[in-house]
Amino acid sequence: MTVSKSRSAKAFVLGATGLVGREIVDSLLKVEHVSSVTAFVRRPGKLKNTEPTDHKLREFVVDFHALSQPPTNWFDSLLPGDHAILF
Repeated sequence: MTVSKSRSAKAFVLGATGLVGREIVDSLLKVEHVSSVTAFVRRPGKLKNTEPTDHKLREFVVDFHALSQPPTNWFDSLLPGDHAILF
C-alpha cells in the first residue's frame, strides 16, 4: 500500500471482524501513514487489539436490522482534501 508521505490516510474496513477483515485491520494499524482505521462491526468490542497503535482504531456499530432508517454518514470524519481508503 502506498500513501503519500506528506499526507496521512484514513482507512474504512467493512467486514472487519471476519478472517480477512481482521488481518486488514491489523495490517493497517501498523502502517505509519494511516492516521485512523474505522472498522464497521455488528457488536462493539469484537476487535481486541493489543498493538500500541490501537488508538487509531475506531469501531462503528452497524445495525443491519435498521438499514431502512435514514443513512448515517459513515465518513463524517473526513475533511476536504483527506485521503480515504475503503476495504
